[in-house]
Amino acid sequence: MRTIVFEDDGWRRFLPLTALRSLLEVRCGILPLWEKTWLATGEKVDFVAFRPEIRALAEKKYEKKQVPFPACNPAGSDLSLWLNGRLLWTPDMIAETRELAAGEALVLPGGTLAAAAAAVEASGSDLSGRLSAAVTQLREVSWPALEVWYDLLEFGPAEIGADSERLGLTPTADPAGLPEGAHLLGEAGAYLADGVVIDPGVVFDTRHGPVVVDSGAHLMTGAVLAGPCYIGRESLVKVRAVLSEGCSIGERCKVGGELECVFMQGWANKQHDGYLGHAVVGSWVNLGAATNNSDLKNTYGEVDTWLDGQMQGSGRMFLGCCLGDHTKTAIGTTLITGMVAGVGCNLFGAGFHPVRVPDFIWGQPGAYKEYLFDRVVETARTVMARRQVDLPAEYEALMRACFEASAPEREVFLNRLQHSRTAARRRDEH
Repeated sequence: MRTIVFEDDGWRRFLPLTALRSLLEVRCGILPLWEKTWLATGEKVDFVAFRPEIRALAEKKYEKKQVPFPACNPAGSDLSLWLNGRLLWTPDMIAETRELAAGEALVLPGGTLAAAAAAVEASGSDLSGRLSAAVTQLREVSWPALEVWYDLLEFGPAEIGADSERLGLTPTADPAGLPEGAHLLGEAGAYLADGVVIDPGVVFDTRHGPVVVDSGAHLMTGAVLAGPCYIGRESLVKVRAVLSEGCSIGERCKVGGELECVFMQGWANKQHDGYLGHAVVGSWVNLGAATNNSDLKNTYGEVDTWLDGQMQGSGRMFLGCCLGDHTKTAIGTTLITGMVAGVGCNLFGAGFHPVRVPDFIWGQPGAYKEYLFDRVVETARTVMARRQVDLPAEYEALMRACFEASAPEREVFLNRLQHSRTAARRRDEH
């Protein structure tokens, strides 16, 4: 029986992170979700079923890697074991799924399909619906799964240690490569990959979890890294940066100032002073100097955020922001508690930006306009070229599709702003 990892309809609750990537590509801890599943199966995955609109780009990204992209036997509707990539799979969980017979499925509380043995065509749309229709016997299991974008903050810090074990990394209290003048506190230890550069005065605080530093990363003088913490390949941690517990910084990022429980997907910059806390940041994001976000209400109450097209309670006291790919902030920008800014935004000016800023918006509080698609792509191409990364045609096409799909929400947002201005002007006239 083939093993297929699939992306279900839950990707929508992770927007804007999943606008330009599959949910299975989102990192939680150190590894993306697909790779956690792949390792849990003993690297026995035959196919990864992305949603159709994302597949061409995903395959292009991974075409040179020895992983199941593109995988063998993608087509066909013979009996297969389907594994939902939103779950945090372990070998024991995988072993239980191997016992499923044709038509049997495991579901999470609430009805989310966790795993199924079914004969369903792997390509095409509405995969979740077709899988649900193909199963006849359900059994409920209580297994860990990501449900919304801020679950990355809930599960991610512990996943740093779990991913270290999956990858066979061993943090120690005396890691090889720790130079004189650097300091390590605690017993959880640190792991330093080959090619890591550590300047004098760097502090590794492992009293609450390990610190893992990937190959080619550079930690500059006076940086403090509190575990659990992961620094991705070839990332730069600036002078006197403070990374409090729970940070996971993806590859080729640059970070400075103060960060707490921040998950950067990779290729993003927050180089300067300013606070970023309990935040999820997409790729090719750049935060200007003194950009700050709020992650706690003055009332210490539950933070509301934007999810599934509406404001909802998050159930969290601490929640900062979620920033989509290619979004930028200018010097001194302030981001309100629970804010969700979409893809390709350019935010600046005094005062708090609203909790929800749709995709492709340019402006400051009270004065926004549509950020023209060609301008966004021109900037993206320039930014990516500085890192020797091309902007593939498939990627530009996906950005255009995102621009077109977000037009209705953008129109509502801008019309509401215009109505507010008109009402304010009339009040002033009277």
